[in-house]
Amino acid sequence: MKYLIRFSKKGKESMFLLPKDTQSRIGKKLQYFMLAENPFFYAERLINRPNEYKFRVGNYRIIFTTKEVENVLILLVLRVGHRRDIYNKK
Repeated sequence: MKYLIRFSKKGKESMFLLPKDTQSRIGKKLQYFMLAENPFFYAERLINRPNEYKFRVGNYRIIFTTKEVENVLILLVLRVGHRRDIYNKK
């Protein structure tokens, strides 16, 4: 079953703060690697945050969680940012 990709408010804000070329790379990776088909194949679970996962795009990370709402699987992007900064924010 396919996941719908949605952005939280912080996820959307953090995405739009990135340079345009980085936004494009992240969007292409989400599309081409078919993260929505099987997000757990490309992602790793975060150690101290249950139900949160990270997906690498070069030096940038996508932090996400998954939900099921009314039989629809949703991949919710929580934060997007550079690897040196992304783990310090909540």
